[in-house]
Amino acid sequence: MTTLLPLVIVIVYIILGLTPVRELGQLTAEQMLILVGPYFALIDSEQVFNQDSLSQLYYVNEIDNILMFTGIAMGVVVALIYIAFFVRWTTLSASFSEYLK
Repeated sequence: MTTLLPLVIVIVYIILGLTPVRELGQLTAEQMLILVGPYFALIDSEQVFNQDSLSQLYYVNEIDNILMFTGIAMGVVVALIYIAFFVRWTTLSASFSEYLK
């Protein structure tokens, strides 16, 4: 459970940060170049990177990226606090002499 919860938090923030390219509207060639990056020059751009094929993809914008990393960091801090309290509670609830008997 302690491993699953932070993983679920990361997945939720990634899903919330995804934005479909079709929400950007009609893209110019320069905007497609910025969106695809260096891969635009590697692949035949007229056949692969056109408006129809890019509208099916997703991207993570910068604001959602910042929110995602902030949420993940807060989740890690909360998990560490939880672990610290859990370890303290388990060590105070039973003495070591009880385990030796």
